[in-house]
Amino acid sequence: MARVDWRISTGHLEVLRDMVLEAVSDHDNKVAAKITTQDCLTAYIVNVLNRCLGSSIHMITNAASYRHSDAPFVHPDVAGNLIYIVRSEVMPPYSKGVGTIATVIRKSIIEWRQAVFISNWMSAASYLMHAAALEGKQHFFLPQPDVLAVNSNLSLDWRVVNFGFPEPSQFFTSGVSKFY
Repeated sequence: MARVDWRISTGHLEVLRDMVLEAVSDHDNKVAAKITTQDCLTAYIVNVLNRCLGSSIHMITNAASYRHSDAPFVHPDVAGNLIYIVRSEVMPPYSKGVGTIATVIRKSIIEWRQAVFISNWMSAASYLMHAAALEGKQHFFLPQPDVLAVNSNLSLDWRVVNFGFPEPSQFFTSGVSKFY
């Protein structure tokens, strides 16, 4: 395993998104209209990894916030990190198209943002985590070799946050997975 530092300009991201939208617009206009730049970037990375690795990425997980959902238990004045992990559909090994992968990602996110889905998911997760805590057990998110975990900071402008230092600072999300 080796670290890879990669930069892509906003202009290149816009071109990538335009290409993806053009490729998928004939198939599913409802989903295509909602595909984001992040969906396209993630799909591109999965496409590159699937072409270069000995094995393919079969699942993508996205950290997502449910703070702005209309689930009945979400209150805007509650502090904390209201996140859950959105799993994409299993990627078929033959699926190498960036447009196909971006569409799968967006469909999963649309489905997982439904209030009923969030309520059911969080109820089950809360129950299982509470039961584990009562038994003195801990949870650990074990990395899987065919899963790409995404926790995007794309929408955050970290350059405006100085973290208490007058000079420019940088922020990096850390993780323990192979593909994080």
